[in-house]
Amino acid sequence: MIYIGTVTGDYLDQHVNPQRTDFIFDAEEGRAIRRQVAASVRQFLGRYVDESLAFKKSITTDIIKKNPQYMYLFGEIDEFVAGLQPNSNNEEQIFIEMSQHRYRRQRKFNGVKREIEKAPEYSEAVAKKVEEYKAYIRDDKKGTLAEYVAKRKAVLDLLDTLRGFNDEGDGRQHLEDAVHQLICPMRVDSNELAIDDHNLWILDDRLAFFNFFASDKTIKSYSSSDSSREPDIAFFYDSCLAWRESERMSDTVILVEFKRPGLESYTDKNDPFLQLMEYVTLFKSGKTVRDRQGKVISNVGNSTAFHCYIVADLTAGLMKRLRGRFDPTPNNKGLFGYTRNPDTYSEVIPYDKLLLDAQARNAIFFDKLGLNG
Repeated sequence: MIYIGTVTGDYLDQHVNPQRTDFIFDAEEGRAIRRQVAASVRQFLGRYVDESLAFKKSITTDIIKKNPQYMYLFGEIDEFVAGLQPNSNNEEQIFIEMSQHRYRRQRKFNGVKREIEKAPEYSEAVAKKVEEYKAYIRDDKKGTLAEYVAKRKAVLDLLDTLRGFNDEGDGRQHLEDAVHQLICPMRVDSNELAIDDHNLWILDDRLAFFNFFASDKTIKSYSSSDSSREPDIAFFYDSCLAWRESERMSDTVILVEFKRPGLESYTDKNDPFLQLMEYVTLFKSGKTVRDRQGKVISNVGNSTAFHCYIVADLTAGLMKRLRGRFDPTPNNKGLFGYTRNPDTYSEVIPYDKLLLDAQARNAIFFDKLGLNG
């Protein structure tokens, strides 16, 4: 809707140029007249303006919910909406203005930071700037964390979608690869990835902190073994950035094997338990593990523990292969067990358990952001 109004009056008639193309009063006087006219128009069109602002506020609120890095705007949303361009009345246009607002806000507080750093002494004025900057940091980091949590929710939703696809036809291997790729890219090692390039937290939040792991790479590419077998993912605790079990070299090796969601047909060739036991044997025979530059990552020894994870649905076909090897988990959702020769601890994690466990670990964050609705 477009409103066209006209303003008339004796004062304007007395201050127009001979050509009647412009007014001859000074700029400040002109601004004062325009402000008064705008206030009158705002009052006259109050109902329509309020409806327009409410509509824009609704769109802005929806954008913030989808993009929580803009959460700080909730505290000033009415002011922000009132300052939007008149033609900003759809999601794309408002999002562009939100991005500009955030950029300008960041630039403003970068200036505040520089003022604090250049201050010759800590005065009352500097103290106010410090408090102002701390509030900015708090809001900005809260938004960044919220954005990260929202991305986790999106990843888990995608995992749920993938496991629900029909597994018949030519797409069977593609589905298994898609799940693997979602959790961790294939045919790479951790030297080629940043922490944001994978979603290993779906399996275990601690796995994201390992300095070296290999995904779908031949064992001989990072081990002294000459085997061309390719574990889905292999982790080495010795280079864990966040935590270790003790000061022993290579306390634990973790091996993960994915199987296509809903897979029924298992043979000795694709039996995940037999595959993992073979990998353990191969690692024990090729004891030295190196990165791409040849640096020794760990040395597998007699004290090295092997933890094996099978991520697969407990179909009748898989249960037949695993019968007698494992015990049910306390919640009866998965399986676990210990084996000898080679010595390993193993878990079988169905996709529904994988998803539910990851959702449970992140539930408090999802609830705080209203992402569970």
